[in-house]
Amino acid sequence: MVNTKLDKEMKAFRKGRLEHLPKNTLFVYSEDSNFTLVAHPVFSGSKMYNVTMSYCSEKENKNRRKVGEYFALNKLFSGYYIQMNNAVLQELCQLGENYTYFEGNKIYL
Repeated sequence: MVNTKLDKEMKAFRKGRLEHLPKNTLFVYSEDSNFTLVAHPVFSGSKMYNVTMSYCSEKENKNRRKVGEYFALNKLFSGYYIQMNNAVLQELCQLGENYTYFEGNKIYL
């Protein structure tokens, strides 16, 4: 079994990147499906989103939201994302039965 945790540099990277994201960035975390998704509009008012996802291995002891966010943000800021429209993104968010939306300071269950 594996127990991935963020070290100091990873925590600083995650915190710094969160500060540079637009306010309407969407985070989706699913314990049931073991994924974390990060999406933000291509430009203000756009219906197209840059989307990236990280997946928690079944070998992990615990699915940690912040670890998933770190890996998804790392991919996003490294240019490893796809673009999709809002309708497809909403369907993708339904993959997990137990998921949480983080948008700005709001949390949607």
